[in-house]
Amino acid sequence: MFCGITKLKNLSLHKNQIPIVEHGSFDELFVLTDLNISFNHLFSIKTGLLSGLKSLEKLFLDNNIISVIKVGAFAELSHLLYLNLAFNFLKFIQAGTFIGLCQLQMVKLHSNHIFCIEDSV
Repeated sequence: MFCGITKLKNLSLHKNQIPIVEHGSFDELFVLTDLNISFNHLFSIKTGLLSGLKSLEKLFLDNNIISVIKVGAFAELSHLLYLNLAFNFLKFIQAGTFIGLCQLQMVKLHSNHIFCIEDSV
């Protein structure tokens, strides 16, 4: 999707009507540090969707309709510092959801419908 834009550092796709992001859409955005996909219609975050975003530091996924985050969906985001998942439809946070996020400093999960957070999240 963003072929040839290899020096892009900030990408804002907020306030659209995006229901799904195709696997590989961000593959060539090696130096991207900020990605904003808030205020869309995303309903799930699948494993591998964000692969290739090795430099990502801030990820905004708030104000969507996300109800499912696959285990390992964020595994390759080892530089991620900030993750906003507020105002979605999350009910359950599985063990391993945040695996690989060793630099993470803030996660926003408020205004969801969470009733269960497994051990070893």
